[in-house]
Amino acid sequence: MDPLGHLSRSGLAHHIAMRRATADRYARRLAERLESMPPGDSEDEESYNSERSEPNPLAHRTSMLDLYAVPDATKQAKPKEEKLDPKLVGMSVGFKNLYAGKEDRRGRFQWQETIPEDLVPPAENAETQKWAFIARYVKVYGDPRRTLALHSIVIQSPLLKKVLEEVLADYPNVTVGLQRLEFSGKFECLIHRFPELDSTIEKLQALLKHEEEGTERLNSATKDSDKTSPTNGVSEQHQKKDAALSNSKSLVPEVSPTNSKDPEQTSETPAEASEEGSKDETASSSLPSETELSLKHTQILRDLLYDEFQVLIESSRDMKVQGVMTYEALWTIYEPGTMVYVREEGQDRVFNMISSKYGVDKDNKPVFSLKIRFIDFDGTKFGWSNARINVPEFQGTCPIASLAAYPIEYHADEATLRKTLIGRGSAIETLVGTHYRAYDGIGHKLDMYGQKERHSVKGRIIVDTVGWNRYMPNQAVYVSALGTKGTDRTIHNSRQLFLPAFGEPLDEGCGGGMPLDGHFGEEEDLKKLPPLTDEQKILCTHLIRGYALKEKLWLNLFVGSVQDVTFNKEAFDSLVLPEDTKELILGFTCTQQATRMAYDDVIQGKGRGIILLLCGPPGVGKTLTAESVAEHMEVPLFVMSAGDLGMDSKHIEARLLSVLGMCTRWNAILLMDEADIFLEERSRHEVERNKLVSIFLRVLEYHEGIMFLTTNRVSTFDPAFQSRIHVSIDYPELSPESRRKIWENFLGRHNDAQAAARLTPPKNPSSSIKSASEAIGDKDDETTKAKHEALTQPHAITTQEIRQLSLIKINGRQIKNMLKTAQLLANRKVEPLAHKHIKIVLDATQHLHKAKQVSEDTRSSIFN
Repeated sequence: MDPLGHLSRSGLAHHIAMRRATADRYARRLAERLESMPPGDSEDEESYNSERSEPNPLAHRTSMLDLYAVPDATKQAKPKEEKLDPKLVGMSVGFKNLYAGKEDRRGRFQWQETIPEDLVPPAENAETQKWAFIARYVKVYGDPRRTLALHSIVIQSPLLKKVLEEVLADYPNVTVGLQRLEFSGKFECLIHRFPELDSTIEKLQALLKHEEEGTERLNSATKDSDKTSPTNGVSEQHQKKDAALSNSKSLVPEVSPTNSKDPEQTSETPAEASEEGSKDETASSSLPSETELSLKHTQILRDLLYDEFQVLIESSRDMKVQGVMTYEALWTIYEPGTMVYVREEGQDRVFNMISSKYGVDKDNKPVFSLKIRFIDFDGTKFGWSNARINVPEFQGTCPIASLAAYPIEYHADEATLRKTLIGRGSAIETLVGTHYRAYDGIGHKLDMYGQKERHSVKGRIIVDTVGWNRYMPNQAVYVSALGTKGTDRTIHNSRQLFLPAFGEPLDEGCGGGMPLDGHFGEEEDLKKLPPLTDEQKILCTHLIRGYALKEKLWLNLFVGSVQDVTFNKEAFDSLVLPEDTKELILGFTCTQQATRMAYDDVIQGKGRGIILLLCGPPGVGKTLTAESVAEHMEVPLFVMSAGDLGMDSKHIEARLLSVLGMCTRWNAILLMDEADIFLEERSRHEVERNKLVSIFLRVLEYHEGIMFLTTNRVSTFDPAFQSRIHVSIDYPELSPESRRKIWENFLGRHNDAQAAARLTPPKNPSSSIKSASEAIGDKDDETTKAKHEALTQPHAITTQEIRQLSLIKINGRQIKNMLKTAQLLANRKVEPLAHKHIKIVLDATQHLHKAKQVSEDTRSSIFN
């Protein structure tokens, strides 16, 4: 119930006026009292009043008084703030301080002119600067074992900084020479280099012991010399000490004569002077030396770290000995610069670790992420390429050697691994530049979705990283320079060889490692490449970039599957052509390879190539000519057909230009088989075909290499192609003599293959699955050997039979197919190849030759 509720409105106003008058009188008396008190007493009174803070009896009535308050007409209104003359804005010399006021629950505050009342003096001051380092702690919640945790350490001792400069040498992101050196977080650098810190303490202890022993020997030598010197004489050493003592006394103010004693009484004997000098030496020797101070500062820091992280250090050390590790302590084995072993794509890989952190993967699962780098080749130089690998979270302890990535020293056979990787790195170093090689294995590239698209490759390849960057720009290889770090000095830890140099960017950045001008450099610079060291070879990638000629794909290829090419030098000799024609073909092609840059047209880059047209009926050796020339010259052969280019004129030109560019770059021979589909005469009604012909007419003239065109429909060629063809060779129908030579060549190759097969053990190359009868037959070794001998016998065809076969009007391809079929028939009967087998095949396929003869007779009757 309101105690003032019984008063009327006028009575309430009178009561309020009385209370105000009483308050004014109290305020006046208090002001008079404060004026009469000394300055010190006023401050005490203010503090007393503030501490006393008696409750206001009308505080609970504020709401009621506000309701019935009568405006005071005598009270003056708050004056408005005067605006400053715009000319005076910012013209005063000096500055004004504003301070953040108290924050509300939302963290908002107002600026004020007064210093906040809850401000405390700074913790770091002149008193704290004299200590070797400052250890700062924070409260810990939810841990029953401790209430405080080490937050950070500020190193102040210059001696300790000098020690840490050696302990943390080359540790990334740590600059010990800073004026304010601070460590915080997990103290990764100090935990990783904790063994080095212990070894440094041992070195300082040994050094201090050596210094103390030297001092003791010097003191004993001094005492011995004092004993052996005469008592009535002054030795030379005492004279030196007296001179030093007199010099030190000259720095002390002289005593007044009134206080001085008689000169006779103040004179000292040589023994007393020696005793006084020894006292001075003892006083100076009581001060600790620089080595002792360094040792003490380092020991204090080491003890602090050990007390704080004892459980982590001891458990990590114990788990390393046992070869296991927990997920929470994984970071203790991954120091920056560590060589990390990874099994990738079935290959042994070693990476250089840059940094590590705990995080999540793309599926939001916890992982321990490692940022790693390896050495790759971008076509002109070896350099660093960055990557990431994640170690999934696991429970409990896990063997270190079973992790997705682990330090190389935990590998079961580190020595053999290093030897293997050095050999692979040497192989990559030999494949620098452009090389023509054979390959048998798997290759891959990234598809449009970023997934690996794998292909099985068995054939010949071109190793060319510059070509990969040019024709596969979306998957180009960019590297940062290796530099010379670690190659010009001897270090105690191999991991420091590959730590990032000062100022070297660790992230790829927006450019992804691409050169600033978009230029990769000239291939002539390959001659200036320095050789890789063994450690760098270990870090080399396992992939090379090349082009598979049969699959016509740019792929990442495994260096272990690369082989040397075995060229068939007899292919050109087995070509059934007149010797003059063969010499003409070789003369054109070989000379063109050597002098193609010497001749040029009026327009630069035009007319440098050579085009050979091979026309004739099927099976007379047109394609074999191009293939045998490539084998003879030991250069790549790029076979292009209509299926490789397609029929869309929008893409044919780009595809054709890239193919011609690759052939020119590799000095390859381009074979365009069955070229009549693109070179057919233009007509008025087929617009799309006219586009194709126009593209070929324009592009072929700028080709700088050797091109073979084969066709059996030369009469349908567009007339514009005639001026663009340098050599045209017509292949007539095979004569009996030519067919006889072809029969002899194939039969000779058959005998060579049989002789090679006879030296190898019998096997079933087509399948590893055998029937029951074959499995039983294999148990009898004698029967198997006898059968193998019968299957690998040379042919039994006489020269007379070969002449009879040469009278049959068939082409070279048909002869090859007939011999292959006859060989299968002979193997089925376990007999040597004989004339009867060929006759059986000939009778079975005779209808094909008769149909061809009928069509030729019909054609001749129509056109003749």
